[in-house]
Amino acid sequence: MAFEKALLGFYVSGHPLARYATSLRALATTTSQQILNAEDGSILIMGGLLTKIKLTTTKKTNEQMAVCMLEDLEGETELLIFPNSFSQLAPQLKPNAVVFVEGRVAMREDRPRLIAQQILPIDQGPSKLAQAMELVLRHAGNPALLEELKGLLARFPGTVPIYLRVETPQEPSMRLRLAENFKVEPKQELLEELNRLLGENAVVIKRQPPKTAPFGAGRFGKARAMLDNDR
Repeated sequence: MAFEKALLGFYVSGHPLARYATSLRALATTTSQQILNAEDGSILIMGGLLTKIKLTTTKKTNEQMAVCMLEDLEGETELLIFPNSFSQLAPQLKPNAVVFVEGRVAMREDRPRLIAQQILPIDQGPSKLAQAMELVLRHAGNPALLEELKGLLARFPGTVPIYLRVETPQEPSMRLRLAENFKVEPKQELLEELNRLLGENAVVIKRQPPKTAPFGAGRFGKARAMLDNDR
């Protein structure tokens, strides 16, 4: 697929992010289109494909940094990894890696950049970013479905709690929290299996609040100055 994009400028065999669409919708707080209207300095999470990775150094201090593009299903956004984060984030800077990036928006000439503060491989995103998972159950009277759901959850033990929202035609919906032994690690495989079993839009992931500490005025000001002077 990367060869198709490089040669033709578009994907022929299907977008490589298509299989991750559920995770991206659930955990990303913005897309390459939505970030165009983001507030300068806001902390956002975007998921996508790392492309056009360029390692470089700052002009004034000769410190190592990186500039790359983060491509999602709607377009692409420039991603900056400044020296204060480079040593920590550099191992994740692999061409065509699918990742979640948490960072701060920097607007310059009405064009948003995302200053990365955390980069997570796509398979680690749900475990690190999910606070809880809610499953919408529309066929609660089906014992076979419940048994299959129980077995499926048991295959992915983890730390994320599960809630069931039981919907019936005649009664108001009920929300139940499953026992501690049903906590899961919401891997991509689990999300795909749950969508197959319960149907589209039956899996809702509740996000953790941003864990990245906000930039202080001085720290963000330094990043903005670097953006203005070194790019």
